[in-house]
Amino acid sequence: MNQPTVRDLREHRFQATTAYELAPFERLSLAEQNALSALARDPDGFGILRPCGNNRLRAKSASRDLALLWYTLQTPGPLPRFVTDRLGGLSHQIIGALVLDGVLAIEADGVLLTGQAASALICGRPEEGSAQGTLAALSRRALAAGVSVEMQDAGALSSWLYQYNQVPASLRWRRLLPHRSAVREFLGLSRGVAAPILHKGWKALADTPDAHWIGWHSHQSPHKTNHSLTYKLYVSPACDHIQDALQAAILAAARSRAFHLKVGATLSGLLRPDKLVLYFSSFADLQEAAAELLERLESCPAHGIPFTAEISKTGLLSWGIDPPAELFSDAEAVRESFRSRVTNKLAASLLIARRSANSCEAAVSFALDRLLVEGIDPDTFAPTRGLIWTEERIEAIGA
Repeated sequence: MNQPTVRDLREHRFQATTAYELAPFERLSLAEQNALSALARDPDGFGILRPCGNNRLRAKSASRDLALLWYTLQTPGPLPRFVTDRLGGLSHQIIGALVLDGVLAIEADGVLLTGQAASALICGRPEEGSAQGTLAALSRRALAAGVSVEMQDAGALSSWLYQYNQVPASLRWRRLLPHRSAVREFLGLSRGVAAPILHKGWKALADTPDAHWIGWHSHQSPHKTNHSLTYKLYVSPACDHIQDALQAAILAAARSRAFHLKVGATLSGLLRPDKLVLYFSSFADLQEAAAELLERLESCPAHGIPFTAEISKTGLLSWGIDPPAELFSDAEAVRESFRSRVTNKLAASLLIARRSANSCEAAVSFALDRLLVEGIDPDTFAPTRGLIWTEERIEAIGA
């Protein structure tokens, strides 16, 4: 089966485009410097690349290496040697991302191409993609719908994509679960064979009035560091079956090396597709728990979480990876999760594609190409060993 790939770009010539301008921190306004104070503290930080008069492009932080590359490529030429020396195996992906985002242009047959026009040159995807699973098909439907959503802000569009496939809060659900206590009762946390397990080996997180999750942390969990990846096993039952799924998840978590478990604490939390999540420090541990859950929940109908990599054919189980905490500054209030990373990239790509795509299919294809250079398989939405944010620290995760 043909797999999507990012092509080798070493033989091409590049040029910085005029869509962005490079601004050193020292030349930013005081308000901008305050907003970017965390980036300014980075010893490798230089400033930002900001769009020139196009609000569909997003500003980007610029390291000293990116600034040097930008200045070097004011005149067309090959990639400087320091790029491949510093980036190694990720150089094609990172340079490809800069081309697709409109920062750089790539030369082909004497013509400089950037953005969507360069997509086929950067990414090698078979014309007939791999057979889509349930969740991949769901994700593509979300993208197709997102093309026509009347939103010009990338953050708002990302949030819309993230919430895709959420069940509406019908009158029935509002009457059944009017408050947090009703949710806890509906989940059956005080009864069932799994209830004693939570009191033995797990510490419940504080259940504050504004908490979105009911969560537990294992007393036996392995020590995690800021360098650790987090492997997330999503369990997505149809909403009426959440109690059975939660009981099974608690049992599977106790018998595996899960270090954290959470379930939605409110009505909206149970109606969202990613309503139940287990956390692991290795992919092997996640696979072990998933195998047990597949046996326990063989007949459980699925809800389905878009932009996750499916494990079960029905979409009941899927997975993703959260990045190490070290990649986020102390000043950042929200750590970017796997799904939010994916929807952030897809939303920004859809806004870019709207400028030149001649069809919905073309816009979706461009967004998926942009995801490929990020290190996420656009056919399965599974992270790969080339996932940019982990700097190649992903363990082997199979074919």
